[in-house]
Amino acid sequence: MKKTVVTTVIAIALVSMLAAFEGPCKESGTEKGKSGWFENKEHNFFEELELSDAQIDQHNKMHLEQQKKSIELQSEIKILELEERESMKNHNFENAKNLTDKIFKIKTELAKSKIEMMKKKWEMLTPEQKEKAEKLMQTRKFKQHPFPKKPGMKKRM
Repeated sequence: MKKTVVTTVIAIALVSMLAAFEGPCKESGTEKGKSGWFENKEHNFFEELELSDAQIDQHNKMHLEQQKKSIELQSEIKILELEERESMKNHNFENAKNLTDKIFKIKTELAKSKIEMMKKKWEMLTPEQKEKAEKLMQTRKFKQHPFPKKPGMKKRM
């Protein structure tokens, strides 16, 4: 009984922590210079950083691949969550625990792939563009990275 309670509490804590992660990447438009990476309502970072057409194309390709991967992984998660719910309903707790492990493994993979994409985007910038991006981050309150959060996301404290 205690193991079940402890496992449930840990699972809830993990779900809460992962819920704080940003959801799948979404893009408002795919035409050149109109991707969600360096653009927000007020500023177009593509223009401010003077990204070349090749850089914009590279960015868009990376973003598209990330979106595809994200959709695929999110689908896997939803299917596993349905199976987990069914296992819980049928009191098959061992299977539910195994499914929970699989779900969190996929969520971890998804989070790491987003970080890797941000790293690749940063690496494609020239030293001058990185310097400009650093200045923009300081002046625009993008303290952590030049990738603006989605509108409506709560600030972490």
